[in-house]
Amino acid sequence: MECLQTGGALKGNNLLYSAPTSAGKTLVAEILTLKRILKTKRKAIFILPFVSVAREKMFSLRRLFAGLGVTVGGFMGAQTPPGGFKKVDIAVCTIERANSLINRLLESGNLSLVSVIVVDELHMVGDSSRGCLLEPLLTKINFHAHLSALDTEDDGDTSVQVIGMSATLPNLQVLSRWLKADLYCTDFRPVPLTELVKIGTSMLDNKLEFVRDIQVPGVFENDSEYIVNLCLETMQDGKSVLIFCPSKVWCEKLSLSIGKTTPNPMSSLELVFGR
Repeated sequence: MECLQTGGALKGNNLLYSAPTSAGKTLVAEILTLKRILKTKRKAIFILPFVSVAREKMFSLRRLFAGLGVTVGGFMGAQTPPGGFKKVDIAVCTIERANSLINRLLESGNLSLVSVIVVDELHMVGDSSRGCLLEPLLTKINFHAHLSALDTEDDGDTSVQVIGMSATLPNLQVLSRWLKADLYCTDFRPVPLTELVKIGTSMLDNKLEFVRDIQVPGVFENDSEYIVNLCLETMQDGKSVLIFCPSKVWCEKLSLSIGKTTPNPMSSLELVFGR
């Protein structure tokens, strides 16, 4: 509620907000998107970084808006819905497909068909490989908004609302000025999250104060970072472990290493690796 009431978000102003995972960021974007397309009778574009995430979002929005007559289509990889952009109310896109779609709309002078653009994981604007597409995309939207504001003959609401969200956004003030967006930031999280930093075998809190030592019953082969020991600690409590690695190759090597070194009694427990 606080986020929705920030500035003029409910009136169509751009909104940039940052909140921890599971704090309700997606719900805010869905409410604003639905309100915008029902009010303006124009379309929405949802931008997500990966094909798998975009596909999951497409199915989620279809279920959510099933009884409202809102059509959701996916533009990801080689997938395009039947009839293309004309036949959908909400287009769920990867960054590359969204960039291509917006370029075509600008070239044909049809960007006014879009009323709201939601950018999930906005921190990707600083990504070394994907940011070079996302930043120009948002720059074009900004420029279009500037031209629309100068058009004295335009007496209707043809503006495009930009909603950007992320759990980890640096330079929030700079980004909000660039997007001319209202800013909302919170560290609220409905489920408490304990953050620890591991240095050697020592566990420190987020203020780098010592908390405890890792249980080290033995040193496993090729595990100088004691990752297997951390996994065992959690699994012995009957809990699951989720490990994030910076690359697919790293995920594969680490999963093989843990699979070989995990003691047999624990081998029936599932290890899940995410990139």
